Amino acid sequence: MPAACILVREHIHERVLRMAMTKAERGKKARRDGNSAEGKVERLFFDDWKWDARPETFDEGYDLNIEIAGDDLHPTTRFLVQVKSSEEISIRKDGSWIAPVPTCRYEQYQAHRLPVFIIAYDDKTRTFRWCDACDKQYLAPQRLFKKAGNRQRKNRSRKSISVRLPVENQLAAQFDNGFLDVVRAAWEQKDDK
Repeated sequence: MPAACILVREHIHERVLRMAMTKAERGKKARRDGNSAEGKVERLFFDDWKWDARPETFDEGYDLNIEIAGDDLHPTTRFLVQVKSSEEISIRKDGSWIAPVPTCRYEQYQAHRLPVFIIAYDDKTRTFRWCDACDKQYLAPQRLFKKAGNRQRKNRSRKSISVRLPVENQLAAQFDNGFLDVVRAAWEQKDDK
């Protein structure tokens, strides 16, 4: 076989391998350098808080699967995390962050048997914030607009909704009992269904 054909064949083989990389493999590559928001959230839980943080292998709307070891009073608790990066969030005047969530994903979070939390990381302030994706109090009010003198919902069949990550929902670099209590309450609520 001519050398040129061998080079073309190898090039095609490399492209096929790159295209076949799973999200987890691409994520591992990004996390190695520590620059991705997903990697920073994973390290927060795994390295700093000593919780078992596993990246999700397939892209099903969740980035991390977190497991908290049980103790004498509580069983092992698991929850899922969807990570949002600085590029995906907007900041409101009151300081809260707004993150978009596709409507189909939001419905998926509501129906899931495990609690789902949205955790955002802001590169500028190096801070994390959270919201329980299944708690309707974190839904951001939808914007309204005037049309022909009537106030109507903008884009009735919305492809995405917005969730609010308030200032008081900031995650500390050290372990936070308050967040653990919220996770366990969400776990119990889902477990009762």
